[in-house]
Amino acid sequence: MYSSISLKNVSLTLYAFHLLKDADTDQREDAHLLWENVAKLFQPFNLPNLKNFPQKIIDKPHLDSAFLNLLPCIYENYINGELHCNVIPLRLHDTYAVDFTVFFKDKASSIHELSQLNPQDCLLPQHINASLGQTLLFYAEIENSVEINEKLAKECIKNFWKDDCPDFKIKQGKLFGSSIFECEEIVNDNAKKPAHILVWFNENSQTQLLASNANNFVIKLLCQRHKILSVYLSAQQDYKKAREHYRQLEEKATSFHDLPHRGRKRLHSLEQMLLKFPKEGVDYAKYLRNLNDYKTTIFANRENYSISLNNLRDFLLPEDDITWLELFYKEKSILFEQQINTNIAYLTPAQPLFQQLIDNVQGLTQIETLKHEFDKQERIEFLVVFIATTLESAAISAKVDFHHHLPDLLKGLVGEINSVLGQHLMNMFSHLVVGLGFGIFAWLILWIARQIHHKKHK
Repeated sequence: MYSSISLKNVSLTLYAFHLLKDADTDQREDAHLLWENVAKLFQPFNLPNLKNFPQKIIDKPHLDSAFLNLLPCIYENYINGELHCNVIPLRLHDTYAVDFTVFFKDKASSIHELSQLNPQDCLLPQHINASLGQTLLFYAEIENSVEINEKLAKECIKNFWKDDCPDFKIKQGKLFGSSIFECEEIVNDNAKKPAHILVWFNENSQTQLLASNANNFVIKLLCQRHKILSVYLSAQQDYKKAREHYRQLEEKATSFHDLPHRGRKRLHSLEQMLLKFPKEGVDYAKYLRNLNDYKTTIFANRENYSISLNNLRDFLLPEDDITWLELFYKEKSILFEQQINTNIAYLTPAQPLFQQLIDNVQGLTQIETLKHEFDKQERIEFLVVFIATTLESAAISAKVDFHHHLPDLLKGLVGEINSVLGQHLMNMFSHLVVGLGFGIFAWLILWIARQIHHKKHK
């Protein structure tokens, strides 16, 4: 249906955004990953000089600029026959951005030739790996008389995938007098950032000039959009982790019933809980704090998005329709804030439970430690009573039995012992037996007394 369509001045622009620094760091370890991945594009586009692109970047970290070109010139240009490539590295406050445009100069193209603008899927998100996200902008002028609609936009973008093209949710609008289609990939995995493509067909002689004049505001607008989406994705991931902590908390709150009733095993179990709970409580508090930070970040970027949107309106023509941009501000970003507020409201009541659980475990551990020490002291007392009574009784027996009746009695049981050493040992053993009997008797009396005492104080 569209095979006969002739396109001219076609181009594909990659707008990618990568976080330079976090709130608590001067610079992220992977801050230069975007430049490295852009340099790797030299291979699929067969542009050898592009490999040295990162060396030409001149950053000024001390200069906090809302829009800073990091090149000594306006852009870097690379050429491979009819294929041209312009690269502009930028810094927008805490974010690195790239405006990477590939286009055919002075050449008409068919729709099926558009795959040459994205060889080996090299401009897709999985290869660029921009931490905040990216947008691809396809621009073309149509030489034939053809209806510009959603089907035509779909036909164009499916050529940017070497394998099956994913499904897209498409919104149509008009920007600078020309039809534009916003295509957002439909994904089922909440952890995946959807591909975002704009398809723009030039129908107005003013479009190119207005687009060039408003390019900076468009880049800012896209950057703020991707920041909001990226922050919301991080918020959902942290909420999922916090929910898992919440589930574990509920399980552990009921695990007290399964603890050993007493003894060393109970104390050991409580000590293990005491080692784990504070860390889990800190992690839970961190996730909750992160959610509040994410909410604040989304609010700030919504305000910035609104400012960029108003700046863009200054360039619009009367027939333009940017509802697709306004809906993101009026509906989607607000929905993100509301969802984070709901998540915070769900998680907040559980935070005091962690501290309460820690306090309970600490109290039980102290009680069990005292019990263990008391039991240990009690065993020592029993042992002391037993040994002392045994030795004292044996000594008394030796003094009282000075006629050696006990040894004589034992000799009748075990036979005559003739050696002097044997007789001494027999004397000692006989009196020790007497002492052992009294020791056991004293131990029993003490044990019965303790049992009666425990029952009275229960």
